[in-house]
Amino acid sequence: MIFSIFYEMVLFILALLALPKVIYQLAFKGKYWKSVAPKLGIAFPPIAKGNRQLLWIHAVSVGETKAIAPLAKKSKRSSLIY
Repeated sequence: MIFSIFYEMVLFILALLALPKVIYQLAFKGKYWKSVAPKLGIAFPPIAKGNRQLLWIHAVSVGETKAIAPLAKKSKRSSLIY
C-alpha cells in the first residue's frame, strides 16, 4: 500500500516536471499539434467511405474487442453498414 502511494506520487511529480517542456514544445515549436485534436476527440482522420454509412466502434483492450465482435458482425450484416 505504501509503495503504491509512493509510486503514484513519484509519477505525479515527474508529470509536473515534464509539463513545462511539453507546453513549450507545443506553443513555440509546434510539436504535437497533429495529435492533440484527435486525442481530444475534436478532429478525426479523413476516411474514404464512398456512399456507405460509417459506424465507429472503440475498444481499448483485447477483452473489449472480443466482447464487441458479435455486435460488429451483426451490424455489418444489417442495414447499418453496407
